[in-house]
Amino acid sequence: MLEYFGTDGIRGPAGGAIVNPSFASRLGVAAGIWAKKGEGGRPVVLIGRDTRRSGPDLVAGLASGFVSENLEARSLGVLPTPALALAVAREKACLGVMVTASHNPASDNGFKLFDHLGHKLAPEDETFIENALPDEATMDLPAAPDDIHESLETYLEHLATVVPEGSLRDWTIALDTAHGATAKVSRIALENLGAAVEQIGDATGNELINDGVGSEHPERLASLVQENEACLGIAHDGDGDRVVFCDENGIIVEGDFILGILALDARRRGVEGSSTLVTTDYANQGLDHSLREQGIIVERT
Repeated sequence: MLEYFGTDGIRGPAGGAIVNPSFASRLGVAAGIWAKKGEGGRPVVLIGRDTRRSGPDLVAGLASGFVSENLEARSLGVLPTPALALAVAREKACLGVMVTASHNPASDNGFKLFDHLGHKLAPEDETFIENALPDEATMDLPAAPDDIHESLETYLEHLATVVPEGSLRDWTIALDTAHGATAKVSRIALENLGAAVEQIGDATGNELINDGVGSEHPERLASLVQENEACLGIAHDGDGDRVVFCDENGIIVEGDFILGILALDARRRGVEGSSTLVTTDYANQGLDHSLREQGIIVERT
């Protein structure tokens, strides 16, 4: 059983026994050793973060550990987790680290790690990193490296290739970005598609990430949809790798419905592998029946 890694990276109270700059430095050393033993990517590590106030100090700690392993550490600033994963793959970096505690309260923080392909690490990789953790931080912790913001533009360009231009023209979209990493980019992406956006959780003040907003509080999104007669509601979590939708009536759409919609769309477009949907054992059995009628098999794991 792993001591630090959980179901999605490492999380805990910011400033606590695990999530602090000293531990971040140790993690940078161990993850750097792991990255160097692989054969993928350049000796560059990309680091992103959400809007938590503890983020910059943790970025600085990580950077000190990576530099001690002769890896270049680049901070991409505040951006969504999927944007970091895309940047790692596109820039051929050997490793990516997102400093975030996802949908957890603002008092928490943590680390999500990605390999050179932008994929989450396998359990055996996490085990290697835990075993490689040094007992002490490597050096006095420097200031965080300056942020590089080009990855957000690249992410927006990528999103523009996924959905046809103007496809949301004359739509009003209710958007809740949880005072988090998607506060700017999601609004821009939707407006670029022609939508009028009504937004809460926009991180323009001193609000705390996930504090009464975001995917953990969909009732706020439902009210926003109804108040603005929106066509659709979208709520992210703090780092933007989780989403909740509600329809034009403010009714939350269950995740299994979203899976079904995506599966049917992929099948319609002839996407390779779209004859099978892989989901968890917790998915509704009705999903199997409805998709089977459309020639799609549901596999569970």
